[in-house]
Amino acid sequence: MKILFKLAAVATAFGMATGASAQAPATANTAAPAASDAVIWAALATAAALAIRPGQLGLAAGIVGGGILALTSLWAIRSSVDALLSRLAPSTVPAPADGSEDGPARAGAGIAVKVAGRYALLALGGYVMIVRLRLHAIGVLIGASSLVAAASFEAVRVLRRS
Repeated sequence: MKILFKLAAVATAFGMATGASAQAPATANTAAPAASDAVIWAALATAAALAIRPGQLGLAAGIVGGGILALTSLWAIRSSVDALLSRLAPSTVPAPADGSEDGPARAGAGIAVKVAGRYALLALGGYVMIVRLRLHAIGVLIGASSLVAAASFEAVRVLRRS
């Protein structure tokens, strides 16, 4: 149970809590700068790949594809955390009129299916990029790490401010 509370605290710190954007639009979504920094990182890495190896367009395309996977993963994680937090929050929805209690169990199963489906789509996207489109695997790895690089740069900026 401690892990769930830590997850909720981290999600709240990153603006991922349910309804945060509706309550405080100016400060709610701190994950958006990380996403935009990841796009900038992927664009810089793509430009560097084109400058260093102009003949290998597969490397640059792999970086772009990996960046798309990273942003899709951010969306999947964010949506999953939102769904989990809304599931853990006290509900104001009245009980079903017919007296059945399977509503919450079905909702939990639905969340699990959505999470599994999102990650299956990410795996399928990586497979298609590397195997079918024959994008450079290292390029996909560089692009997929763009979100990690953006978060690292943000951590350095925060440490320098304090």
